[in-house]
Amino acid sequence: LTGEDYIIHPLNVAYILTDMNADANTIIAGLLHDLLEEDRCTKEELEENFGSDVTHLIEGVTLINHLNFSGDKQSVIANHRKILVGLSEDVRVIFIKLADRLHNMRTLWAIPTTSQKEKAKETLDILTPIASRLGMNHIKGELEDLCLRYLKSDIYFSIVEQLNQTKKEREELVEKMKEEVTSILTETGIGHE
Repeated sequence: LTGEDYIIHPLNVAYILTDMNADANTIIAGLLHDLLEEDRCTKEELEENFGSDVTHLIEGVTLINHLNFSGDKQSVIANHRKILVGLSEDVRVIFIKLADRLHNMRTLWAIPTTSQKEKAKETLDILTPIASRLGMNHIKGELEDLCLRYLKSDIYFSIVEQLNQTKKEREELVEKMKEEVTSILTETGIGHE
């Protein structure tokens, strides 16, 4: 939907997993995570070529992807979280799912607005708390930022604008400080860069 070659998505999932310091089999499973779901190969072919560990991880992600996480009540949302975690016998399945969703959220602009809001809400309600519980604060933070962008875009862009304004002020302060330090070092004859 983004207009990029399909391989860009699994590559980005693998890059995200690499940033998480995932093991080799998790990264391989990240590269191949959609193969079973899209019927591009069989479980037997995966196992023959990549082993049972990678196949098991891909099966776990495929199982999670078939779940329907709709509902607004907090009890329903909490139950969905428990189901997702319970179905994942191996925490690496959750890592792959989080990496997959993070890349999907980064490219959410490519789908219709209604779907954007649904995905963002599901991510905020179900996956972001799981990332938090796993101590994956960088993933959690980026997911929250992206969810805010699609759920409350006016607030998101207001915050971005304010941050950009303060960034300019910070950069000006740093430049002024560099000039003052350079002046002092030059006056005292100290070489510097």
